[in-house]
Amino acid sequence: MIKTQHIIIAALLAVSAFTGLTEAKPLEGMRPNIVYILCDDLGYGDVQCLNPERGKIATPHMDQLAAQGIIFTDAHTSSSVCTPTRYGILMGRYNWRTHLQSGVLKGYSESLIAADCLTVAGFLKAQGYATACIGKWHLGMDMPFVNGKPKGKNPKNVQVDWKGIIKNGLVNMGFDYYYGIAASLDMPPYIYIENDRFVGEATSVKGFPASIKGENIKTGAASEDFEAVDELILQARDAWLSGKKNKLHDNSYVGYWTDASDTAQWTLNVPAPGKYVVKVVYSCAKSHSGSDVQLTVAGKTLTAKVGPTASWEQFEQMDFGVVNLNQVGETTCTIGFGEHKGRDLFNLKTIIFVPVAD
Repeated sequence: MIKTQHIIIAALLAVSAFTGLTEAKPLEGMRPNIVYILCDDLGYGDVQCLNPERGKIATPHMDQLAAQGIIFTDAHTSSSVCTPTRYGILMGRYNWRTHLQSGVLKGYSESLIAADCLTVAGFLKAQGYATACIGKWHLGMDMPFVNGKPKGKNPKNVQVDWKGIIKNGLVNMGFDYYYGIAASLDMPPYIYIENDRFVGEATSVKGFPASIKGENIKTGAASEDFEAVDELILQARDAWLSGKKNKLHDNSYVGYWTDASDTAQWTLNVPAPGKYVVKVVYSCAKSHSGSDVQLTVAGKTLTAKVGPTASWEQFEQMDFGVVNLNQVGETTCTIGFGEHKGRDLFNLKTIIFVPVAD
């Protein structure tokens, strides 16, 4: 249990006020709670109070924090991606002082922070704070590899002792407690870590998309119960195709839908009953647009008209409608022509079922 007057790190710790300090006496009197939340891919305009006229997301709690606190609107960074940002926040040093001169670390990468470096977590711990980090780390750790250190950016057949001890991780860098994942949700291994141990064993293989378009899926070792997204995603390459013309291209999308009998079918596993918004990631040149496409899932049929995208190579997302999936377990999802106008239907990459809160 993390008690009051302790510091909880939702991503990493604030650092600027402590840059350059190596020794300090414990703080006198009451110590305020400090919560530092670092959000990947949160746009400035995603917070309602910062974009009231065009913002599409309700953020009442953030708005309240802003109203009762201070908003800083002039920010600068020497690198805006994950690893260097986190390094700068936690260390109070320029990110380019490390060996990582571009890009980010991967899920199996070694620790980027030297063992003798003082982190903000370590500094605050010396002042009497209890420290914790919850969520994505992405600064590397030394995992107990069985077959030696992985080589390359996306190593294959990595063997890890899932019961072994992780070294040079967060509990060695000033954090009393950690629970989260090694890197991003498109970087294996997909397994939770608590302090310096894995939670379970990554004996399965899974992959998660880097974007809602279902692109850049990185498959890798995963624990059986690890799930990164609430959306239900059907990939074109996993479809069972029937008909005369349609076929899988580049192991990425289904195209050549020219015959009325052409269909694609999947088995959809519904984890919980509820209402889902159905989205389709597709492409269609203007000269071939206008056909009706039908999607049938769990005995319910939705129909939409295929609009044009910029080109056959430019995939976009189309809202298909809303469907109630009331039965938990496996069901069938099929997509094909509605009204056939003697032209290609579209190129289909992904079908996404987004749960809708009641």
